[in-house]
Amino acid sequence: MSRHWSSDPYFVDALDKYTALRNAGQKTLELDLDAIEEVISNRDGPAYRLFDAMVNIKETEGDEGGGIEEPLIDVLGR
Repeated sequence: MSRHWSSDPYFVDALDKYTALRNAGQKTLELDLDAIEEVISNRDGPAYRLFDAMVNIKETEGDEGGGIEEPLIDVLGR
């Protein structure tokens, strides 16, 4: 990952969507398992992007990286 995950529109857009849902009172998410299975092995899919973001956090923030949960929440919000 060449840039910090928080500068990646993939995560920024998902965080905006997640924040809007939470602000609207949304308390649950429904996961489309068929859609997840379709992209899970895709190199540009959510699993690899999440892994790259977590590596980026570890490299830039160390073991104390407080933002590690944000990319996961962002991906779930997609």
